[in-house]
Amino acid sequence: MVFALDRAGVVGEDGPTHHGAYDLSYLRAMPGMVVSVPRDEPTLRALLRVGLAHEGPFALRYPRGQVPAEPLPLDPQTVRIGRGELVRDGADAAVCVLGPLVYQALEAAEMLAGEGLDVAVFDARFAKPVDGEMITALARRTGRLLTVEDGVAGGGFGSAVLESLARSGDLQRIAVRTMGLPDQPVPHGPARELLRSCGLSAEGIAAAVRGMLR
Repeated sequence: MVFALDRAGVVGEDGPTHHGAYDLSYLRAMPGMVVSVPRDEPTLRALLRVGLAHEGPFALRYPRGQVPAEPLPLDPQTVRIGRGELVRDGADAAVCVLGPLVYQALEAAEMLAGEGLDVAVFDARFAKPVDGEMITALARRTGRLLTVEDGVAGGGFGSAVLESLARSGDLQRIAVRTMGLPDQPVPHGPARELLRSCGLSAEGIAAAVRGMLR
């Protein structure tokens, strides 16, 4: 069964009660649930096909709003449950992102490249199961890992990454920071401005990476 979750993340002018802020946290607790978050329309199509072929509960979480005019290239055959995609390599730090915020992370990486910083961007694609193998490899290689999601940080994707690194025994050796919506109601307003106020803009992500590299 596929659960199609519309209005994920901040929904802007629909009102403060309509934000999809808590779904990642409660869906991760459901036994056997797969939780997928596409970055754009081609990825959504590919994940829907994967979900329809999956024998078990499968959540497909996507936002309200327009899709990117020029989406990143995607080979649908590479989309598999529990596997993400490295969309930009880097050696100084890694940003692991869930969903459309991949594009803000790529913009942040470009900004940081202008400052001489080499930052990887990983489209995690799944909040459950996370791609522990790739996340661990990036963490070990860069020593610094930032997670970014448009849900509340507590219990969500960032928590899943921390749990994965704890299981692999790497958590004490790697600097990890999680970014998400705050532990308080998000107000009404344009989605872009709400994300910016929560630090989930290209500038906010770049600032978080700079803080980890100091």
